[in-house]
Amino acid sequence: MIKVVWSTKKNRQNINKHKIDFDEAKTIFDDPLQISMGDPDHSFHEMRFITIGMSQQKRLLIVAHTFSDDK
Repeated sequence: MIKVVWSTKKNRQNINKHKIDFDEAKTIFDDPLQISMGDPDHSFHEMRFITIGMSQQKRLLIVAHTFSDDK
């Protein structure tokens, strides 16, 4: 199971810009047909990924994210 964490400020910015909150965006990781790929063009200091999947609200979303070893 993936633990998803985010900044409250970044979530507000995402809602304003894309009309999607991170609570919905994280549900794509439950989509058994999700597809993830590396995003080297936007990753200078960390490994960044793009995942495409269907949210629980039945919207196809593209989510940029990283993975962390933090617990």
